[in-house]
Amino acid sequence: ELRFYGAGGSMYPTANAIVSDIYETITNKPLYFPVLENQFENISNQIESSFYIRIPDSLMVNEDLNNEIIEMAEKILLAKKEIIIFSKPISNQKAVELFERGLHVIRLNQKIK
Repeated sequence: ELRFYGAGGSMYPTANAIVSDIYETITNKPLYFPVLENQFENISNQIESSFYIRIPDSLMVNEDLNNEIIEMAEKILLAKKEIIIFSKPISNQKAVELFERGLHVIRLNQKIK
């Protein structure tokens, strides 16, 4: 393990940071410290969030779904009220799957089960 120590905490970078940058520039890969590997438990399946989900036109090919959304939008407009629809809490993995299918997904809040 190659490590350099310097003053740090000042306005100048530490020797370790400088050498790390030089090493990465020369080798095109970052310094690797296996000691830091696997220190954290993966809890991504335990995190749920509410999301703002936008359905792009390109995905509105299902005519029944399209008509249902248009009818709902017309009712909302006739009521002259502002309405925002949020998803129920879903896993971050499910949000990623929706995003990969082309939906626009924005996390609003987050909680751990």
